[in-house]
Amino acid sequence: MQLKCIIVLLFIVKPTWFYLFSDGFIDQFECADGRKFMIKLFLYLLASISILSGNQQREMLNNTLKDWLGTQSQQVDDILVVVFKVD
Repeated sequence: MQLKCIIVLLFIVKPTWFYLFSDGFIDQFECADGRKFMIKLFLYLLASISILSGNQQREMLNNTLKDWLGTQSQQVDDILVVVFKVD
C-alpha cells in the first residue's frame, strides 16, 4: 500500500484567524424546539466573532452554546473548536 502525500501552500494576509472544528457544535439541539445549530449558523457565528480577541471569542462560543442548549438540553456530541491567529 502506497501512501500519497499532498502538499498545499496557503498564502495568507496577516493577521489571519484560523478555525478548525468538529461537527459537535453544529449537531447540538436547541432546548426550545429541538432544532440543530447547523453549519450555516455556526459559520455566521465564527464570522461575527472574528473581530474579537481570542479570549472574547472563547467566551462568545461558550455563551452561545449555553444559550442554545438552555437548561433542559444536554450536550449530544463531543465538541472541538480550535482557534488560532497568525500575526
